[in-house]
Amino acid sequence: MLNLRALVCCFIFAWGVHGAAVSMAISSGQTRQSILEMDDQTAKVGVKNSTAVEIGFSSDRYRNFQYFGKIKQWASDYQNYKIYDVKGVESRLSDHWDEQNEVIFDNTLEFTRNGFLSSVALFGNLNDGPQASYGGRLKVAQDFYNKSSTLGTELIVFQQRTPVSYFRDIENFQLKRSWDHVNGKRLEIFYQQMWSENLKSKASFFIGQRQYERPAHLGGSMKLAYALSDSCFTQLHLLRIQEDHDDPLFDNRGYFRVTTISTELFYEANYDLLLFAGYALGVEEEDNRRVFEYNVLGSDTYILGGKYALTSSVNIDLAASHTITNATLRSFNLKVNTVWTF
Repeated sequence: MLNLRALVCCFIFAWGVHGAAVSMAISSGQTRQSILEMDDQTAKVGVKNSTAVEIGFSSDRYRNFQYFGKIKQWASDYQNYKIYDVKGVESRLSDHWDEQNEVIFDNTLEFTRNGFLSSVALFGNLNDGPQASYGGRLKVAQDFYNKSSTLGTELIVFQQRTPVSYFRDIENFQLKRSWDHVNGKRLEIFYQQMWSENLKSKASFFIGQRQYERPAHLGGSMKLAYALSDSCFTQLHLLRIQEDHDDPLFDNRGYFRVTTISTELFYEANYDLLLFAGYALGVEEEDNRRVFEYNVLGSDTYILGGKYALTSSVNIDLAASHTITNATLRSFNLKVNTVWTF
């Protein structure tokens, strides 16, 4: 951490930075992702705890450019990931890989001018592992009507290693081998609108696929933010993702559909303290028509947290979440984030 801070300070003095910030987040707990999750390509195996350090700054010389860097370290859960050999013998990923702290970097360069924004990002693993990945993001957006409207698009492409496993096809009973890597991509178009001083919305439509692993999927989301008063506001988020039934399946799982509804309430107790509470309902449906199976996994997630300005330059965020499902899956997550601005 001291070496990283020294490196950041070297950049600051060399470039004449204003508005620099360093953020460190620590998260502990079991994390389970949806099978259609695309936002974080590094946690398909499952994460037990993680630590992230972020830096961001802009230059006095090049005020239209901003840089954001992130280094994330996490402990993967290999014991709960099952694989099968050519004879159908079950084993756990931890039998083949020692559990390790994996590290990924994420570098983003952003350009803004006269309401136009463009950014390019590169990310990838710094160490070897059964789910190592690398890729990039490209984002373009334009503001209209005095920044009350924003129209943009974002493209994500990546390649990720996946543990090799064998399975017996349920239709023809042939032995098949899974791919040793996944090519992922997602294209999103979004529109953000400020309707009034109290109401703001964002609509997104996207298409994506984890090639060689899942069929292509389509999705959309709607976010609403409304200020109830000067010190209280709320957010509502609706998300729907569905796989294309015309695309072939790559394993014995069926086609998935994910629906989530989440809401959060924020209260500014005073100038330094912000409190919030949230609830999310998730429904993951699997339609496996080949064997006439239909499975539903429902989950309830409860969130409590707060943000406190310790000093004029140091903020502390604390959030706890607990997820309960209609199966045996349970999870608890605690996150602490410290932001230092200088």
